[in-house]
Amino acid sequence: MPTIDNTQPTHIESAQGDVFVLGSTLLADNPQLLSTYFKQSGYPPTTLSKLKMFGMGTPVKKGVEGPITGHYEKPRPKDLFTVGEIISVTDNTIVLALAPDDMYTSVNAVGTTIWSRPRVTEVYQFAIQGTQYRVIEKDRTVNPHQITLEANRDVDPEDEIVEGAVASWISTLSGEGTGQPEPLRPLSYKYQNTFWIAKETDITSGTHLTTTAPFQPVPGTNLMYKEGLKDAEMRMEQQKGHVWMFGQKATGWTDYSDPLKSEVPIPGTQGLLDYALENGYDMEYDTTDFDDADLYALSNYFHDIRVGTSEILLIEGYNFNQKIEKFFSSRYNYNWVIGVSDRYIKEGVRNARNFDSNFTEEGMMVNLGITGFALGNFTFLQTNAPELDYIGGAGQIGGKDWAVAVPFGFAGESAEYRPYVGYEWRGTAGYSRENELWVNGGAGNDRLVTKSSEFDVQNTYMRSEIAPHFALGEQFAVIHPQGTSAS
Repeated sequence: MPTIDNTQPTHIESAQGDVFVLGSTLLADNPQLLSTYFKQSGYPPTTLSKLKMFGMGTPVKKGVEGPITGHYEKPRPKDLFTVGEIISVTDNTIVLALAPDDMYTSVNAVGTTIWSRPRVTEVYQFAIQGTQYRVIEKDRTVNPHQITLEANRDVDPEDEIVEGAVASWISTLSGEGTGQPEPLRPLSYKYQNTFWIAKETDITSGTHLTTTAPFQPVPGTNLMYKEGLKDAEMRMEQQKGHVWMFGQKATGWTDYSDPLKSEVPIPGTQGLLDYALENGYDMEYDTTDFDDADLYALSNYFHDIRVGTSEILLIEGYNFNQKIEKFFSSRYNYNWVIGVSDRYIKEGVRNARNFDSNFTEEGMMVNLGITGFALGNFTFLQTNAPELDYIGGAGQIGGKDWAVAVPFGFAGESAEYRPYVGYEWRGTAGYSRENELWVNGGAGNDRLVTKSSEFDVQNTYMRSEIAPHFALGEQFAVIHPQGTSAS
């Protein structure tokens, strides 16, 4: 008697139906094919699409239920103060006013309060192994605050302290049997960004729908995408990539909404270049004199600010990319990319190794144009930014010479924290405006098209409401040709 195998179900509780989605969405877990998919349509992968492979979107993977996205950050610790004005000197004691930039103003319901960093009992120095000074008094009744410093030996403080001098904190110092110093309150600030609505439209006649292959397989997978949407999809992806790179907030722009019968504001959004220029290091270089000293200057900056990662992503225009290759080709090393991808590429992507003998993280990184070199205790990842260098776009107006350096990874101790560079979209439970797609018209498959028009066409509409989302902008750097070389 034959044995009946009943260990596996023959049916499951699920419906069946025809569904089509955008090719770039299907390839979210197949990044090794992303470059081929884009290039088949005449476009390179956008910088944003590359970053999405590493999970550099919102960490909670859901839409933002409101017109503003943001998070709170702590500024980089600063254990310095600057001498604004010397008030008086008596023997080895000096009274000075802090620089205006050292003052912090807080406003609340009960009024305005002025704060500053130095505390009584703290010890500072103005030069390495120079005289040390202890804060013995602080006058908070004036703005800027005034502090009294006492030298640790018999010296004239004005031999070392001048207006504009910078003092570096060492520690508090107290005598036996004394009380505690005043507390220090950590400051925080809120990063915010608004959303940009981008739209794209495709129209196809009913006749044309019957003369093209409406569905094609996604190479290397058992997935299908709908042919005829690719051009519109690629235009939409380019729009999103441009918004992420070049977006700026707008003041005064409005549109008229006929359904709402009113003027509506157009807030715009802040993209990578605008954010990095506002918050980060503005590094200028000489296009005729670029060498390793310029890159060492960049690595020195990241070292000095104690950036929280050893990996820096260089998002480059083509001319800048070529300058680096000229001087650093001998330093390129692909071995480290395995570790990078294991830490940042999501599990479903990494599992492709088990099913595709041609898949390697190294091959994927190279295929996406991501290379790297080591310099100054940092590993620099390079990727070409098509938004900057396309000769039919920003490359015609100087973008090929620009680059942005950003920390790679997450601004915290785990992936639960914000990525340094990412993006978000509007949405709520059951409704996402990241890649909204709908079809109507008077032609096409009834299962896919709602017949709502007398015209023999199929209309396809796309809409995205997105906002770039960045973190710890002081750790970014914008590199562009304007001044002289760092060497």
